Amino acid sequence: CDTHRHPSLDEPMAQYAAGLAIEDRDGPEAAKKGMDGNVKLNYALFRMMRGPDATVLRDVQTFRTGIEYAGLVYGKAPYLYVTLREKLGADRLHEAIRDVVQRNRFRILTTEQWIDELEEAAGGSRSEVRALARRWLEEEHGDEDLGVDEEGEFVMNAMFDAETASLLLFDEKTQ
Repeated sequence: CDTHRHPSLDEPMAQYAAGLAIEDRDGPEAAKKGMDGNVKLNYALFRMMRGPDATVLRDVQTFRTGIEYAGLVYGKAPYLYVTLREKLGADRLHEAIRDVVQRNRFRILTTEQWIDELEEAAGGSRSEVRALARRWLEEEHGDEDLGVDEEGEFVMNAMFDAETASLLLFDEKTQ
């Protein structure tokens, strides 16, 4: 892909693949912990700094800050593939990804073309690939879908032990 015009294609896939590598090496619990701490945390920090959830499907230059880019592209968008895996099953999703990569080897695709191809390879419109891609890449459901909000509870729990996080959150809410 053209990484400047379509960061919503390569970066989320790279984050998802990193999660798969952790899962393969250390198991599903370690993969979830890694995804929470290295992926979702980007989105949670962005929201805690009052950054608004927004579309990911856009050119790199349209992101106002590096934190917005990290929050949306690295933090929210990879969960498209996590959701597709839950919906389709790992084997079906990964077979569809391999098929699309094989058919388009040495070609440059836009994110939209990638999604079209992935949906076809996953079984057509019944696979819901396009609908899920729209939700994760074009719409603003990150807080709801990731269980994160601008209050920072996820961030505190990710960065501190439960007792310290509770104290920090309590102090913040009482001031």
